[in-house]
Amino acid sequence: MSQAAGTPGRARTPKPRKRWFVLEGTSIHIVGWNFPWDDDDNDASEVHVSASLLKLPFPRMYHHVETDSFLAEKRRIAWGIAQIARSGEATERVLFGSGRSERSFTLRPPTRSNIPLQWTHTGYGAIPNDFADVRCETMSAGSLLDHFNDVMKTNVSLDVPGLSEFLDEICCTSHDFGVAYGRVRAWWALPGHWNSPEAVSEARRYQREVEHRESELDKIRRKCADAFSIGRSDIPPRRVWDLYSNRVLPYGITSVLKRTMAQKLFGGKLSGAIWTVSHSWVVAEARESVWTPINGNQWPVPVPRATTLEHVRIELLNMGAEYVWLDVLCLRQQGRDEDEARRLEEWKVDVPTIGYVYRGLGMGHQPCATYFNGLGLPLDMSPDALASKTHWLNRVWTLQETMDSFIPCGLTGLPPPANSSITTLFSRHAALLHQIPSGSQDLLMRELKRRFCTDELDRIAGLAYIAHCSTLPVYRQHASVEDAWRHLLKHASELWRLKLMSTHPADEPFALFPSWDAYVSAGPAFGLPFPSQGLELINTESRSSEEPGRYRHWGKVLGPCKVIRAPAARGGVQSRLEVRLDPGKSAEARTLTARGAHGVLLEGIDYQLVIIDDLRAFVDICGKPRHKLCVAVEVVGESETSKRRSRMVEAIKWAVLELDQLGLYGLCSTPSQFQRETQITYLAEEEALRRTSYKERYLEAFRVMTERKDTLIVSE
Repeated sequence: MSQAAGTPGRARTPKPRKRWFVLEGTSIHIVGWNFPWDDDDNDASEVHVSASLLKLPFPRMYHHVETDSFLAEKRRIAWGIAQIARSGEATERVLFGSGRSERSFTLRPPTRSNIPLQWTHTGYGAIPNDFADVRCETMSAGSLLDHFNDVMKTNVSLDVPGLSEFLDEICCTSHDFGVAYGRVRAWWALPGHWNSPEAVSEARRYQREVEHRESELDKIRRKCADAFSIGRSDIPPRRVWDLYSNRVLPYGITSVLKRTMAQKLFGGKLSGAIWTVSHSWVVAEARESVWTPINGNQWPVPVPRATTLEHVRIELLNMGAEYVWLDVLCLRQQGRDEDEARRLEEWKVDVPTIGYVYRGLGMGHQPCATYFNGLGLPLDMSPDALASKTHWLNRVWTLQETMDSFIPCGLTGLPPPANSSITTLFSRHAALLHQIPSGSQDLLMRELKRRFCTDELDRIAGLAYIAHCSTLPVYRQHASVEDAWRHLLKHASELWRLKLMSTHPADEPFALFPSWDAYVSAGPAFGLPFPSQGLELINTESRSSEEPGRYRHWGKVLGPCKVIRAPAARGGVQSRLEVRLDPGKSAEARTLTARGAHGVLLEGIDYQLVIIDDLRAFVDICGKPRHKLCVAVEVVGESETSKRRSRMVEAIKWAVLELDQLGLYGLCSTPSQFQRETQITYLAEEEALRRTSYKERYLEAFRVMTERKDTLIVSE
C-alpha cells in the first residue's frame, strides 16, 4: 500500500469516486460521482442539494468570505443536480421549476442538448422570445402597459398622470418589447412606486440617470482612445446581457440598479450582481455567425454549431444569473464592412479592459460561469480534449479569466470516461488559482508563453495584468507586435520593468529590454531579484505617442571597476569572470567573482556597478544564500541634485552580472566603499550609441555575440 507523501507509516486514504446525492425536500437520493475539484474532500457523506438554492443569485449579505462559500456550494449543487437529472429520478418541474407563486414563464431551447441544466427553465421575470421580439412600433402605450403588468405582476393604471406620454417615449426609443422591458424592469415593480404622485417624474429621473451615466462613460472611453493610452484600468464594460429580457443593454442601466436590487443584496455595489462568462472559442469550422435580436442585430454572434444562445441563456438562468457579460454579445465582433471602423475604435478600450471585467468589476468575487470546451458545450475531460489548442486551459485570453469564483458549466451528469483527465483538468486549474493571487510572475509568464492565441497581439494584451499595469495601452489591431510590446512596457509596473531589464538579455544594441520575440522564445538568465525599488518611466507623456520611453531609478553605485576573464580556478575547466574594483586611495582594490552575466563587456574600460538587489535580502525563499544582480554601466553624464549627498548620472547599460553575495556585502558593509545615493537615468539604443565612447568596439562585440547566438561576450 502506498504511503502518504511526507507522512511515513500512514497509508493514504484514496479519494472516493462515488458519493450519495440527496435532493432536498424530496425522498430522491442517488449514487453519483464525487466532486472533481475538491482534492482534499475525502468525506464520503451524503450531499444535500437544493434546486432553489442553485437559482439564488447571491447570499443575502454580500461579503467576500460568505460569497466565496456560497459559490463553492453552488458548484457542488450544480454537479449534483446534473447527476440527479441524468438519473431520471426527478422531473424537470421539480429540478428546474419555479418555487414562486407569481407569473412564471417556461423556456425551452430549440433542441434538447446533453446538458441537463440547458433542458428547461421556469421562473419569474425571464420572458420567452415571442414576448421579447414583439416590435414596439406595433404597440400603443396601453398595450405596452398591459405587457409590463402581465410580466411583472403589477396593476398600474394608464390613469397615472403623465404615464401615457412616458410609455409612448419608451415605445419610440425601444426597438422591441425585450429592450423596453430591460430598460424599466429594475425599478418598475418597486413597492409603492406607482402609488406616488411623483411616479412618472421618478421614472423619467431613472431614465435620465441611465443616459447621464452612459454619456460619462462614453466620454472616458473616447478620451482614452484618442490619447492612445488608458489612464485608468477600472473602466466598466460597454454592454451587459440581461437574461430576463434576453437583450444586450448599455452598462449605464446599472446606475438604476444600484438603488434597487443592489442596495438590498450588495450594499449598493451592483458589480457583484453581474456575472461573467469565460469560454474558449472553438475552431472556425465548428462555429457559425448568427444574427440575433439579442444584440439588436448589430453584429453576427460567433456560436459553436452544436449549441445556441438559448441553451446558454437557460443554463445561466438555472444557475441564478440575471445580468452577465459575454464577449461575443457584449464586445462588438466583426460584421458589416460599414461597421468595421467602429469596431476597431471600440476595441481600443474594450479589449485592454477585459481583465477588469473579470477581476476588478466585482473585486474578483462575482460568479464566473466557465465553459472549458467551448461556449454552451459539454464538459469533456478526455486527454485529447485537454491537449487541444482550443481547450480553455490552453488559450491566452482565459488566463486573466481564471477565477476562484468559477462555476463549471456544461455538466452532463454522465460518469467520466475511464481515460478521462478529470484530476488533471481541475488540478491545473487549482494551480493557476494559487499562482495568480500569490503574484508568481515568473510562473504566470511561463503559463502565458505556452498558451495559444489567434494573434500574437492577444498575448501582449493578456500580459497586461501579469505586469500589474495601473494604466493600459490601447489595443491597436493593426499595430506591429514590437510596437505593441514597447507600448506595454511603458505601462507596466516599475518593479516588473526592473525585473525584466535585469533578468532577460536584450537582443538589440544597448537596449534596456528584450524584444518581444526574444522575450517569448527564451527564459530569464537569472532568478528574479529582490529590488528595493522599480524602474520609473520619466516621460510619461510618451505613453500616448511613439516617443521612446526614458527610465530611471535611485540606487547605490559602486566603482570604478574593470571586468576580465580570469584563468580557471584550480581543477576548473572554464575561465572565470571577475570584477576588479579600485575604490580609490582610501581602500585597497577588491575582486569579486561573477557567477553569471548577460550583455557585452570590454576588458580595459571602466564601468560602474548599479546594485539592483536589496542588500538586506540575504537568502531566497528556500533559505539558500542569494546572489546579487548588478548592472554594469558606462556613465556618460553626471550632475548634482538638490537632495543632500546625492547625484544624478546618465548611464548606458552594458551588461547585468550576478555577483557573489557575501563578497559584495562584505565590500559594501563599509559606507565609504559606496558612492553616494544616485539617480540613474538610462540611455538606450540610438541615444546610447551617440553618447558612448566605445561605439565601434561595442558594435563589433555585439555582432560576434549575435552570430554565436550567445547572450554574453567579454571582448578585449
